[in-house]
Amino acid sequence: MYACRLPRAVYAGEGALEILSAPLIPCEKVAVFGDRGVEKAGGLARPLALLRRAGHDVALLLDIPAEPTCEQAQEAVDAFRETGAGAIVAIGGGSVMDVAKLCSVVGREHTVRELLDDASLARRSGFAVMVPTTAGTGAEATPNSIVAVPEKALKVGIVSDEMLPDAVVLDGELLRGLPAGVAASTGVDALCHAIECFTSRKATPFSDLYALEALRLIFDNIEPACLEAGDMAAKNAMLRAAYYAGVAISCSGTTAVHALSYPLGGKYRIPHGVANAMLLMPVMRFNFDACREDLARVYDGLGRTGAADKAAWVLGVWKTSSGRCISPPDWMRTAYLRTTWIPWSRRAWTCSGCWSITSGALPPSMRAGSIANCWKEAHKLAKTLGGIIVPILTPMHADERINEPALRNHIDRMLEGGVHGLFPCGTNGEGYILSEGEKEEVFAICLSQTAGRVPVFAGTGCVGTRDTIRLSRKAADMGADV
Repeated sequence: MYACRLPRAVYAGEGALEILSAPLIPCEKVAVFGDRGVEKAGGLARPLALLRRAGHDVALLLDIPAEPTCEQAQEAVDAFRETGAGAIVAIGGGSVMDVAKLCSVVGREHTVRELLDDASLARRSGFAVMVPTTAGTGAEATPNSIVAVPEKALKVGIVSDEMLPDAVVLDGELLRGLPAGVAASTGVDALCHAIECFTSRKATPFSDLYALEALRLIFDNIEPACLEAGDMAAKNAMLRAAYYAGVAISCSGTTAVHALSYPLGGKYRIPHGVANAMLLMPVMRFNFDACREDLARVYDGLGRTGAADKAAWVLGVWKTSSGRCISPPDWMRTAYLRTTWIPWSRRAWTCSGCWSITSGALPPSMRAGSIANCWKEAHKLAKTLGGIIVPILTPMHADERINEPALRNHIDRMLEGGVHGLFPCGTNGEGYILSEGEKEEVFAICLSQTAGRVPVFAGTGCVGTRDTIRLSRKAADMGADV
């Protein structure tokens, strides 16, 4: 069985903003989320005028930062509560919409941190409208909210269908003043969403339908949308493409490009679209043989003809698009890319290809020897399984007890992301090595939470051979794959 979860209503095309002056929002007081950049560019003036024309009392929340941390998101939640508004209108890029979606579901009794540990706590508490001012994140169509967790140097997704908005407004007029560099990086983000969903092993007929149409629109419109300020047809097409790609995420999910980009954003604050552009080609080259047929389907879906190698042609176009996104090459010369992260990311490609670096998978405090062991183990297992193996680093309470709710939530996020196996590493990634009893507890939790959907592997990790044999035998008795 497969499903397609959508916002309740979508208004798109020239003049779509006018819907804000109609009796759309069933609340008098509305909290408008934005950022100072959108305000400075004049992107808020028209929407605010339309909302006030409809008789709404508007409260402005304009201090939403780019790539917010969970604490910054909590500050926005607290500010929203103080407004007493019964509805939310988010006007901005992915960060603004993600924070607004969180505010719509946290309620008064929970915190962002609590939803990080248990997304099932999310409950919709008001009407929500998303109005994107960039064409890329697709946040207006997804049940996700991404926040940075500084102490883990990672970006983590909170996923709940409760975050799907009541209405989406796609109007290219809001992209008119968007800088070319931002338009390019967000456009490549949409490209990554579409192709990752299309080539995912969790792809469905729904995700294929939306992803392929997104790719067609992106191929035809990304360059004029970035380079021609007045090309409203191209900008509206890119907004639809980003929305379609966001729907595809809801139907299947992104894969290795996004998984590997989150640590770059979480630790080094590299803009999300730029991080994806840096990783798109390495991932696709690694996956090329496995994805060749899918890439050929993309070529046919685009209506192209005459290429001797359809898949290679598609890959060549992406190389051009992603390369433009990070030019000029200042990104590659900045200090944060000359750190130890880059050698380790290269190790990822040479050792284990598309092994997914996700929440907690590569903390900077982890010893190099332990990281190398994990790469080697994951590489062996990936060869056997033919898929993405995710290492599980055990979240701990302050008193060094296993944080079972956080561990189960992390496993659920991995399963939602389409992984093909779990590999408990026997550490919390911050220097604490689990006892044998604690490792057995982690195996039991992993086996219970996966419920046979993917294998749970026991391996060497950070312990010696004798301990490995003993633990592996116990894990096998419990049902793990050894």
